[in-house]
Amino acid sequence: MKVRERDPGRGGNCRVHLLEDGDYHKLVTSGTDTVVLSAERLFFPLSEGQDLFARYAPCFDTVRLLLFIRNPLDFVTSWYTQRVKRGDFNDGFDEFVVENDYFTSHLDRVDGIIDLCARVGHDLCVRNYSKLVAPLDDTVEDILGVPRGTLERPTMAKVNRGLTRGERYLQQRLNHHLGPGFDLSLGRRTVASRALAYQIVTQALCSASPDLKAEYAELSPAVHAEFCRRNNASIARVNQRLPESERYDALVEQDGPTSQTTAPAGPLLFSEAQIDALAQSIAGVLKKCRRHGGLWGKLKRRLW
Repeated sequence: MKVRERDPGRGGNCRVHLLEDGDYHKLVTSGTDTVVLSAERLFFPLSEGQDLFARYAPCFDTVRLLLFIRNPLDFVTSWYTQRVKRGDFNDGFDEFVVENDYFTSHLDRVDGIIDLCARVGHDLCVRNYSKLVAPLDDTVEDILGVPRGTLERPTMAKVNRGLTRGERYLQQRLNHHLGPGFDLSLGRRTVASRALAYQIVTQALCSASPDLKAEYAELSPAVHAEFCRRNNASIARVNQRLPESERYDALVEQDGPTSQTTAPAGPLLFSEAQIDALAQSIAGVLKKCRRHGGLWGKLKRRLW
């Protein structure tokens, strides 16, 4: 049975709906014995103690939460990459880690979900994404106890990959020059600058070359040491509540730069496939502008 998800929002006081009322009625009258609800955004209200599943619990024998966590450096590296992609941060990795303590608050939220499950009696299954050996799809099917192939696989083997040095720099410079106040009106639809920059660069490049190896940013020794001092006590606290095999790796101070994959120094390089993807993406935006005559006229006057 297919269901529609309403936007659950993120605020602690917001009202959260997992399903439309019509879909909820179909769910409770369908006789199905297993339902999987998946949405990354559920993490926030659940971590704040909202039992989003109280409405559904009477219909099933068990409510089980599957929570994926990541090791600290994997987490902040991925978060930095996503913020760059979406145009929210244009400075370096050091500046990002110094200015953002999201991993620290993330540990508190994991605590919150563990507390919620203990309070209301939901089962909780925790898996450390950084330690997975099998593909994610296989892991989830094993946890659900269903045969291989039950879950629909994405069309691309790797979705939302990390960026190369060149891709990251290009995305940040485009974000910078567009600025937060630029909007592109296409008929009835308005595209914000951040979404436009993401579509032109990151979405085009990652879709065209999903298997390209990412080159992750590095932390300087001083910032890495401060990150260790800031989080190790909280990591140890939360680890005591996790299965031993899924615990966070403790942070260890190092003398040299730290990253998942060392990004080589030197020129920023783009392959022919990357340049083709960029050219096609930029041309696509210009064609959309041309289909809206008024906008195309303004664009020509601005450029020429």
